[in-house]
Amino acid sequence: MNMATIAPEELDRLRRRGEAVELIDVRTPFEFRQVHAESARLVPLDRLDPRAVVESRDGMGAHPLYLICRSGSRSRQAAERFHRAGYPNVVNVKGGTLAWERAGLPVVRGERAMSLERQVRIAAGSLVVLGCSLGSRTPAGWEWSSPGCPGTARRRPSTGFPPREKSDQLLDARATQPVDRWTIIFEERACWRSASGRVQSGLHEPWFGSGDRSGSG
Repeated sequence: MNMATIAPEELDRLRRRGEAVELIDVRTPFEFRQVHAESARLVPLDRLDPRAVVESRDGMGAHPLYLICRSGSRSRQAAERFHRAGYPNVVNVKGGTLAWERAGLPVVRGERAMSLERQVRIAAGSLVVLGCSLGSRTPAGWEWSSPGCPGTARRRPSTGFPPREKSDQLLDARATQPVDRWTIIFEERACWRSASGRVQSGLHEPWFGSGDRSGSG
């Protein structure tokens, strides 16, 4: 499909000679607010309706409709849409807004805002830095949800075992005084066994206390 094109300098000469020039910028609103050609109006490509644009031209239908974007790619896509809709009188501005700026042609500049993508990257980086800085200060009983991706902590799952220091104390106490309601068993660390015989965790070796080794109490 052959597309008519025009250089930014030639389009500006037509405008300064007083010819009817209607220029549509098909970039995003964010890009348009940052900088756009002085005579351009915004119609984002994702909302472009060729028929609606043509019907709103107010007697300009006999004149070409000029399309511009950042570098010329999206405006070419817009021109193809007009052709498919039966409106071939469209012209793509070669090089887009970048070429318009390089030529020193008049532009309108807004506040230079940070793109959403850049904001997301900065926020993600900040979370990683924060996670690394807090990694050595994780509260007791908590752990990072993913060691390779710090940033969120969760409570460490309970194993059912008392702390190792507590286990040693219990075993020492067991050797010196009888225990009525609780019997201790352990595999590597001590764990609790109720008087009813239900074992909460661990193996049955070695065995300390009253009752048989079958767990009957």
